[in-house]
Amino acid sequence: MNIVLTALIILFTISISFSGCDIGLSLNFKNNAFSFLTLHTFLLLVLSGATLIQFIRNRNKFTFPPLGFQFIAIVSLTMFSLLFHNLRTINGFALLLMLIEGALTYFIIYSYVDTKKKVRYIIYTLFLIFAFQGLYAFYQFARPEIMNNPKIVNMGKVFIARSCGLLGNAGVFGVFMSMIWPIAFSEVLFSKGSNFFERTIKIIILVLGTGGILVSLTRSAWIGVLISLFAIFIYGYSLKRLRKEFIIRFFLLILALLLISNLFFPIQLIKERFFASDMIRQLSFRWSLDKITFKMIRDYPLWGIGVGNFSVVSKLYAPRVIHLVHKEYLFWLVEYGLIGFLLFVWFIFSFIKISYRTVKICRETVLFPLATGINAMIWSILIVNLSGLAMSHISIFLLFCLLLGLDSSIINLNCARVELDK
Repeated sequence: MNIVLTALIILFTISISFSGCDIGLSLNFKNNAFSFLTLHTFLLLVLSGATLIQFIRNRNKFTFPPLGFQFIAIVSLTMFSLLFHNLRTINGFALLLMLIEGALTYFIIYSYVDTKKKVRYIIYTLFLIFAFQGLYAFYQFARPEIMNNPKIVNMGKVFIARSCGLLGNAGVFGVFMSMIWPIAFSEVLFSKGSNFFERTIKIIILVLGTGGILVSLTRSAWIGVLISLFAIFIYGYSLKRLRKEFIIRFFLLILALLLISNLFFPIQLIKERFFASDMIRQLSFRWSLDKITFKMIRDYPLWGIGVGNFSVVSKLYAPRVIHLVHKEYLFWLVEYGLIGFLLFVWFIFSFIKISYRTVKICRETVLFPLATGINAMIWSILIVNLSGLAMSHISIFLLFCLLLGLDSSIINLNCARVELDK
Protein backbone atom coordinates (compact mmCIF):
# COMPACT_ATOMS: atom_id res chain seq x y z
CA MET A 1 0.00 0.00 0.00
CA ASN A 2 2.89 2.36 0.82
CA ILE A 3 4.42 1.86 -2.63
CA VAL A 4 1.10 2.63 -4.35
CA LEU A 5 0.56 5.69 -2.17
CA THR A 6 4.08 6.94 -2.87
CA ALA A 7 3.60 6.51 -6.63
CA LEU A 8 0.29 8.41 -6.47
CA ILE A 9 1.86 11.23 -4.42
CA ILE A 10 4.69 11.58 -6.97
CA LEU A 11 2.23 11.59 -9.90
CA PHE A 12 0.05 14.16 -8.15
CA THR A 13 3.06 16.40 -7.45
CA ILE A 14 4.06 16.23 -11.12
CA SER A 15 0.49 16.87 -12.28
CA ILE A 16 0.15 20.21 -10.48
CA SER A 17 3.16 21.52 -12.41
CA PHE A 18 1.21 21.59 -15.69
CA SER A 19 -2.32 22.29 -14.45
CA GLY A 20 -2.05 26.08 -14.50
CA CYS A 21 -4.64 28.78 -14.87
CA ASP A 22 -5.43 27.76 -18.45
CA ILE A 23 -6.11 24.11 -17.58
CA GLY A 24 -8.60 22.84 -15.03
CA LEU A 25 -9.71 24.74 -11.97
CA SER A 26 -9.07 28.46 -11.80
CA LEU A 27 -10.91 31.70 -11.22
CA ASN A 28 -11.06 32.13 -15.00
CA PHE A 29 -13.94 29.81 -15.90
CA LYS A 30 -14.99 31.62 -19.05
CA ASN A 31 -13.86 28.96 -21.50
CA ASN A 32 -13.64 25.86 -19.32
CA ALA A 33 -16.52 25.94 -16.85
CA PHE A 34 -16.79 22.15 -16.63
CA SER A 35 -13.19 21.09 -17.12
CA PHE A 36 -12.30 20.82 -13.42
CA LEU A 37 -11.91 17.02 -13.52
CA THR A 38 -8.30 17.22 -14.68
CA LEU A 39 -5.44 14.85 -13.88
CA HIS A 40 -4.50 16.45 -10.57
CA THR A 41 -8.16 16.39 -9.43
CA PHE A 42 -8.56 12.73 -10.39
CA LEU A 43 -5.34 11.79 -8.58
CA LEU A 44 -6.46 13.77 -5.55
CA LEU A 45 -9.71 11.81 -5.38
CA VAL A 46 -7.81 8.52 -5.61
CA LEU A 47 -5.32 9.72 -2.98
CA SER A 48 -8.16 10.71 -0.67
CA GLY A 49 -9.54 7.17 -0.87
CA ALA A 50 -6.11 5.61 -0.30
CA THR A 51 -5.43 7.93 2.64
CA LEU A 52 -8.80 7.07 4.17
CA ILE A 53 -7.93 3.37 3.99
CA GLN A 54 -4.58 4.09 5.65
CA PHE A 55 -6.36 6.08 8.37
CA ILE A 56 -8.79 3.23 9.09
CA ARG A 57 -5.89 0.80 9.37
CA ASN A 58 -3.73 3.07 11.57
CA ARG A 59 -6.30 5.26 13.31
CA ASN A 60 -4.61 4.78 16.70
CA LYS A 61 -1.48 6.55 15.39
CA PHE A 62 -3.38 9.44 13.80
CA THR A 63 -2.66 13.01 14.98
CA PHE A 64 -4.76 15.92 13.78
CA PRO A 65 -2.81 18.30 11.48
CA PRO A 66 -1.75 21.61 13.08
CA LEU A 67 -3.56 23.64 10.39
CA GLY A 68 -6.50 21.25 10.04
CA PHE A 69 -9.04 23.45 11.83
CA GLN A 70 -7.96 26.51 9.84
CA PHE A 71 -8.46 24.73 6.50
CA ILE A 72 -11.85 23.40 7.61
CA ALA A 73 -12.89 26.87 8.81
CA ILE A 74 -11.94 28.55 5.50
CA VAL A 75 -13.74 25.93 3.40
CA SER A 76 -16.81 26.20 5.68
CA LEU A 77 -16.79 29.99 5.46
CA THR A 78 -16.63 29.81 1.66
CA MET A 79 -19.62 27.45 1.62
CA PHE A 80 -21.49 29.81 3.95
CA SER A 81 -20.68 32.78 1.70
CA LEU A 82 -22.09 30.96 -1.33
CA LEU A 83 -25.29 30.14 0.60
CA PHE A 84 -25.62 33.52 2.33
CA HIS A 85 -25.38 35.75 -0.76
CA ASN A 86 -28.17 35.78 -3.32
CA LEU A 87 -25.68 36.36 -6.13
CA ARG A 88 -23.71 33.21 -7.00
CA THR A 89 -21.28 32.85 -9.90
CA ILE A 90 -19.32 29.97 -11.37
CA ASN A 91 -16.17 31.69 -10.06
CA GLY A 92 -17.41 31.23 -6.49
CA PHE A 93 -17.91 27.49 -6.95
CA ALA A 94 -14.51 27.28 -8.68
CA LEU A 95 -12.87 28.91 -5.67
CA LEU A 96 -14.68 26.55 -3.29
CA LEU A 97 -13.48 23.50 -5.24
CA MET A 98 -9.94 24.90 -5.30
CA LEU A 99 -9.99 25.38 -1.51
CA ILE A 100 -11.30 21.84 -1.01
CA GLU A 101 -8.49 20.51 -3.22
CA GLY A 102 -5.94 22.52 -1.23
CA ALA A 103 -7.28 21.24 2.10
CA LEU A 104 -7.21 17.64 0.84
CA THR A 105 -3.65 18.12 -0.40
CA TYR A 106 -2.57 19.38 3.02
CA PHE A 107 -4.26 16.53 4.91
CA ILE A 108 -2.94 13.86 2.52
CA ILE A 109 0.68 15.03 2.60
CA TYR A 110 0.56 15.41 6.39
CA SER A 111 -0.77 11.89 6.89
CA TYR A 112 1.58 10.36 4.28
CA VAL A 113 4.92 11.74 5.49
CA ASP A 114 6.19 9.76 8.48
CA THR A 115 9.84 9.21 7.52
CA LYS A 116 12.68 11.29 6.09
CA LYS A 117 12.71 9.01 3.05
CA LYS A 118 9.16 10.07 2.14
CA VAL A 119 10.15 13.71 2.54
CA ARG A 120 12.93 13.13 0.05
CA TYR A 121 10.60 11.47 -2.44
CA ILE A 122 8.51 14.64 -2.60
CA ILE A 123 11.45 17.06 -2.61
CA TYR A 124 13.32 15.21 -5.35
CA THR A 125 10.12 15.17 -7.41
CA LEU A 126 9.85 18.94 -6.98
CA PHE A 127 13.50 19.35 -7.98
CA LEU A 128 12.89 17.26 -11.10
CA ILE A 129 9.94 19.52 -11.97
CA PHE A 130 12.04 22.61 -11.22
CA ALA A 131 14.87 21.54 -13.53
CA PHE A 132 12.67 20.30 -16.36
CA GLN A 133 10.42 23.37 -16.33
CA GLY A 134 13.48 25.63 -16.31
CA LEU A 135 15.02 23.76 -19.24
CA TYR A 136 11.77 23.87 -21.20
CA ALA A 137 11.42 27.60 -20.47
CA PHE A 138 14.87 28.15 -22.00
CA TYR A 139 13.71 26.26 -25.08
CA GLN A 140 10.63 28.49 -25.31
CA PHE A 141 12.83 31.55 -24.89
CA ALA A 142 14.97 30.44 -27.82
CA ARG A 143 11.97 29.40 -29.95
CA PRO A 144 8.95 31.52 -28.93
CA GLU A 145 6.98 30.31 -31.96
CA ILE A 146 6.25 27.01 -30.16
CA MET A 147 4.12 28.84 -27.55
CA ASN A 148 0.40 29.47 -28.04
CA ASN A 149 -0.30 33.22 -27.94
CA PRO A 150 2.95 34.19 -26.18
CA LYS A 151 2.90 37.42 -24.20
CA ILE A 152 5.31 39.87 -25.79
CA VAL A 153 6.90 42.60 -23.68
CA ASN A 154 8.90 45.64 -24.76
CA MET A 155 12.43 45.39 -23.33
CA GLY A 156 13.91 48.69 -24.42
CA LYS A 157 14.93 48.24 -28.05
CA VAL A 158 13.78 44.63 -28.38
CA PHE A 159 10.54 42.70 -27.97
CA ILE A 160 10.78 39.41 -26.06
CA ALA A 161 8.24 36.63 -25.57
CA ARG A 162 7.80 35.59 -21.94
CA SER A 163 8.41 31.87 -21.31
CA CYS A 164 5.56 30.07 -19.54
CA GLY A 165 6.91 26.52 -19.16
CA LEU A 166 4.10 23.96 -19.07
CA LEU A 167 1.77 26.21 -17.06
CA GLY A 168 0.39 28.20 -19.99
CA ASN A 169 0.89 31.58 -18.27
CA ALA A 170 4.22 33.33 -17.71
CA GLY A 171 3.16 35.03 -14.47
CA VAL A 172 1.89 31.80 -12.91
CA PHE A 173 4.98 29.93 -14.11
CA GLY A 174 7.37 32.50 -12.63
CA VAL A 175 5.73 32.50 -9.19
CA PHE A 176 5.40 28.69 -9.20
CA MET A 177 9.13 28.33 -9.87
CA SER A 178 10.03 30.99 -7.29
CA MET A 179 8.27 28.88 -4.63
CA ILE A 180 10.60 25.92 -5.25
CA TRP A 181 13.69 28.11 -5.70
CA PRO A 182 14.42 28.81 -1.98
CA ILE A 183 14.29 25.07 -1.20
CA ALA A 184 16.78 24.33 -4.01
CA PHE A 185 19.02 27.22 -2.89
CA SER A 186 18.93 26.10 0.76
CA GLU A 187 19.82 22.54 -0.24
CA VAL A 188 22.94 23.79 -2.05
CA LEU A 189 23.84 26.24 0.71
CA PHE A 190 23.30 24.18 3.86
CA SER A 191 23.66 20.52 2.86
CA LYS A 192 26.60 18.80 4.49
CA GLY A 193 28.10 15.42 3.75
CA SER A 194 26.88 15.26 0.14
CA ASN A 195 29.23 13.67 -2.36
CA PHE A 196 30.58 15.61 -5.34
CA PHE A 197 28.08 14.11 -7.78
CA GLU A 198 25.07 14.94 -5.59
CA ARG A 199 26.26 18.53 -5.02
CA THR A 200 26.83 18.98 -8.75
CA ILE A 201 23.33 17.76 -9.58
CA LYS A 202 21.81 20.14 -7.02
CA ILE A 203 23.77 23.08 -8.46
CA ILE A 204 22.66 22.21 -12.02
CA ILE A 205 19.03 22.01 -10.84
CA LEU A 206 19.35 25.40 -9.13
CA VAL A 207 20.89 27.01 -12.23
CA LEU A 208 18.22 25.61 -14.58
CA GLY A 209 15.39 26.71 -12.28
CA THR A 210 16.90 30.18 -11.83
CA GLY A 211 17.12 30.52 -15.61
CA GLY A 212 13.48 29.54 -15.95
CA ILE A 213 12.46 32.26 -13.49
CA LEU A 214 14.51 34.85 -15.38
CA VAL A 215 13.08 34.08 -18.83
CA SER A 216 9.52 34.16 -17.48
CA LEU A 217 10.08 37.92 -17.13
CA THR A 218 7.83 37.86 -14.05
CA ARG A 219 8.69 40.75 -11.75
CA SER A 220 6.81 39.32 -8.78
CA ALA A 221 8.83 36.08 -9.09
CA TRP A 222 12.11 38.02 -9.16
CA ILE A 223 11.05 39.99 -6.08
CA GLY A 224 10.01 36.72 -4.42
CA VAL A 225 13.50 35.28 -5.00
CA LEU A 226 15.11 38.35 -3.38
CA ILE A 227 12.79 38.09 -0.36
CA SER A 228 13.60 34.38 -0.07
CA LEU A 229 17.33 35.14 -0.11
CA PHE A 230 16.94 37.66 2.69
CA ALA A 231 14.81 35.23 4.75
CA ILE A 232 17.31 32.36 4.27
CA PHE A 233 20.18 34.57 5.41
CA ILE A 234 18.26 35.81 8.47
CA TYR A 235 17.23 32.29 9.54
CA GLY A 236 20.69 30.89 8.93
CA TYR A 237 22.36 33.71 10.85
CA SER A 238 19.89 33.80 13.77
CA LEU A 239 20.04 30.01 14.24
CA LYS A 240 23.86 30.03 14.01
CA ARG A 241 23.98 27.94 10.87
CA LEU A 242 25.65 30.72 8.86
CA ARG A 243 29.11 30.55 10.35
CA LYS A 244 32.02 32.06 8.47
CA GLU A 245 32.20 29.29 5.86
CA PHE A 246 28.45 29.43 5.27
CA ILE A 247 28.48 33.22 4.86
CA ILE A 248 31.27 32.91 2.28
CA ARG A 249 29.35 30.12 0.50
CA PHE A 250 26.15 32.21 0.58
CA PHE A 251 27.64 35.18 -1.24
CA LEU A 252 29.75 33.06 -3.60
CA LEU A 253 26.64 31.13 -4.60
CA ILE A 254 24.74 34.35 -5.33
CA LEU A 255 27.70 35.73 -7.31
CA ALA A 256 27.97 32.52 -9.33
CA LEU A 257 24.24 32.57 -10.14
CA LEU A 258 24.49 36.21 -11.25
CA LEU A 259 27.48 35.52 -13.51
CA ILE A 260 25.92 32.41 -15.08
CA SER A 261 22.57 34.19 -15.55
CA ASN A 262 24.28 37.15 -17.22
CA LEU A 263 25.77 34.82 -19.86
CA PHE A 264 22.31 33.81 -21.13
CA PHE A 265 20.14 36.67 -19.90
CA PRO A 266 21.89 40.06 -19.65
CA ILE A 267 21.28 42.01 -16.44
CA GLN A 268 20.31 44.98 -18.63
CA LEU A 269 17.15 43.13 -19.65
CA ILE A 270 16.16 42.72 -16.00
CA LYS A 271 16.59 46.46 -15.53
CA GLU A 272 14.44 47.13 -18.59
CA ARG A 273 11.73 44.82 -17.29
CA PHE A 274 11.69 46.31 -13.80
CA PHE A 275 11.51 49.87 -15.10
CA ALA A 276 9.37 49.24 -18.17
CA SER A 277 7.95 52.19 -20.08
CA ASP A 278 4.40 51.12 -19.28
CA MET A 279 5.03 50.85 -15.51
CA ILE A 280 3.32 54.16 -14.69
CA ARG A 281 0.30 53.22 -16.79
CA GLN A 282 0.02 49.84 -15.04
CA LEU A 283 0.29 51.38 -11.58
CA SER A 284 -2.32 53.97 -12.49
CA PHE A 285 -4.68 51.27 -13.75
CA ARG A 286 -4.21 49.15 -10.62
CA TRP A 287 -4.80 52.18 -8.39
CA SER A 288 -8.10 52.85 -10.17
CA LEU A 289 -9.11 49.22 -9.43
CA ASP A 290 -8.08 49.71 -5.80
CA LYS A 291 -10.30 52.77 -5.45
CA ILE A 292 -13.28 50.85 -6.83
CA THR A 293 -12.51 48.01 -4.40
CA PHE A 294 -12.39 50.38 -1.42
CA LYS A 295 -15.85 51.66 -2.35
CA MET A 296 -17.15 48.09 -2.45
CA ILE A 297 -15.59 47.36 0.96
CA ARG A 298 -17.26 50.49 2.35
CA ASP A 299 -20.66 49.33 1.11
CA TYR A 300 -20.24 45.65 2.12
CA PRO A 301 -17.93 45.75 5.17
CA LEU A 302 -18.96 42.76 7.29
CA TRP A 303 -19.71 39.81 4.99
CA GLY A 304 -18.27 41.20 1.75
CA ILE A 305 -19.77 41.01 -1.72
CA GLY A 306 -19.67 37.20 -1.81
CA VAL A 307 -17.11 34.68 -3.00
CA GLY A 308 -16.45 34.91 -6.74
CA ASN A 309 -18.63 37.99 -7.24
CA PHE A 310 -15.99 40.68 -7.81
CA SER A 311 -16.20 40.66 -11.62
CA VAL A 312 -20.00 41.08 -11.44
CA VAL A 313 -20.39 43.57 -8.57
CA SER A 314 -17.49 45.77 -9.73
CA LYS A 315 -19.41 46.54 -12.96
CA LEU A 316 -22.03 48.31 -10.85
CA TYR A 317 -19.31 50.76 -9.83
CA ALA A 318 -17.39 50.89 -13.11
CA PRO A 319 -19.06 49.22 -16.13
CA ARG A 320 -15.79 48.83 -18.03
CA VAL A 321 -13.92 46.91 -15.32
CA ILE A 322 -12.73 43.58 -16.71
CA HIS A 323 -9.93 42.73 -14.27
CA LEU A 324 -9.76 41.57 -10.67
CA VAL A 325 -8.10 43.81 -8.11
CA HIS A 326 -4.38 42.99 -8.21
CA LYS A 327 -3.87 42.60 -4.45
CA GLU A 328 -4.62 39.26 -2.76
CA TYR A 329 -5.45 40.63 0.69
CA LEU A 330 -7.70 43.35 -0.70
CA PHE A 331 -9.40 40.69 -2.79
CA TRP A 332 -10.09 38.56 0.31
CA LEU A 333 -11.40 41.58 2.20
CA VAL A 334 -13.85 42.66 -0.50
CA GLU A 335 -15.21 39.16 -1.21
CA TYR A 336 -15.21 37.65 2.29
CA GLY A 337 -15.73 40.81 4.31
CA LEU A 338 -14.06 41.70 7.60
CA ILE A 339 -15.06 38.44 9.35
CA GLY A 340 -13.65 36.26 6.59
CA PHE A 341 -10.53 38.41 6.32
CA LEU A 342 -9.81 37.98 10.04
CA LEU A 343 -10.09 34.21 9.54
CA PHE A 344 -7.45 34.39 6.80
CA VAL A 345 -5.22 36.47 9.10
CA TRP A 346 -5.57 33.74 11.77
CA PHE A 347 -4.60 31.16 9.15
CA ILE A 348 -1.54 33.20 8.10
CA PHE A 349 -0.27 33.66 11.66
CA SER A 350 -0.83 29.96 12.34
CA PHE A 351 1.34 28.71 9.49
CA ILE A 352 4.03 31.34 10.18
CA LYS A 353 4.23 30.05 13.76
CA ILE A 354 4.35 26.40 12.66
CA SER A 355 6.97 26.99 9.96
CA TYR A 356 9.27 28.84 12.37
CA ARG A 357 8.84 26.04 14.93
CA THR A 358 9.81 23.54 12.22
CA VAL A 359 13.01 25.44 11.46
CA LYS A 360 13.97 25.43 15.15
CA ILE A 361 13.23 21.71 15.53
CA CYS A 362 15.34 20.88 12.46
CA ARG A 363 18.18 23.19 13.41
CA GLU A 364 20.80 20.43 13.79
CA THR A 365 19.31 17.91 11.35
CA VAL A 366 19.55 17.13 7.66
CA LEU A 367 16.03 18.55 7.25
CA PHE A 368 17.18 22.09 8.11
CA PRO A 369 17.66 23.12 4.42
CA LEU A 370 14.11 22.01 3.58
CA ALA A 371 12.56 23.70 6.63
CA THR A 372 14.45 26.94 5.93
CA GLY A 373 13.52 26.88 2.24
CA ILE A 374 9.80 26.39 2.98
CA ASN A 375 9.91 29.16 5.58
CA ALA A 376 11.56 31.53 3.10
CA MET A 377 8.95 30.57 0.49
CA ILE A 378 6.15 31.46 2.93
CA TRP A 379 7.54 34.93 3.56
CA SER A 380 8.09 35.41 -0.16
CA ILE A 381 4.48 34.54 -1.04
CA LEU A 382 3.06 36.64 1.80
CA ILE A 383 4.92 39.76 0.66
CA VAL A 384 4.42 39.18 -3.09
CA ASN A 385 0.66 38.87 -2.45
CA LEU A 386 0.61 42.52 -1.37
CA SER A 387 0.59 43.37 -5.07
CA GLY A 388 -0.49 40.15 -6.77
CA LEU A 389 -3.08 37.37 -6.98
CA ALA A 390 -0.75 34.38 -6.79
CA MET A 391 -3.01 32.26 -4.61
CA SER A 392 -5.90 32.51 -7.06
CA HIS A 393 -4.20 30.04 -9.40
CA ILE A 394 -4.66 26.34 -8.80
CA SER A 395 -1.06 25.21 -9.40
CA ILE A 396 0.40 27.80 -7.05
CA PHE A 397 -2.23 27.15 -4.39
CA LEU A 398 -1.83 23.36 -4.49
CA LEU A 399 1.97 23.65 -4.35
CA PHE A 400 1.62 25.98 -1.36
CA CYS A 401 -0.69 23.52 0.44
CA LEU A 402 1.63 20.61 -0.41
CA LEU A 403 4.61 22.44 1.10
CA LEU A 404 2.57 23.43 4.17
CA GLY A 405 1.64 19.76 4.65
CA LEU A 406 5.29 18.80 4.33
CA ASP A 407 6.29 21.51 6.79
CA SER A 408 3.68 20.44 9.36
CA SER A 409 4.59 16.76 9.06
CA ILE A 410 8.27 17.43 9.83
CA ILE A 411 7.30 18.42 13.38
CA ASN A 412 6.02 14.91 13.99
CA LEU A 413 9.00 13.08 12.53
CA ASN A 414 10.65 11.11 15.31
CA CYS A 415 13.84 10.97 13.31
CA ALA A 416 14.17 14.76 13.48
CA ARG A 417 13.72 14.72 17.25
CA VAL A 418 16.27 11.94 17.73
CA GLU A 419 18.88 13.80 15.73
CA LEU A 420 18.11 16.98 17.60
CA ASP A 421 18.73 15.22 20.91
CA LYS A 422 22.06 14.02 19.60
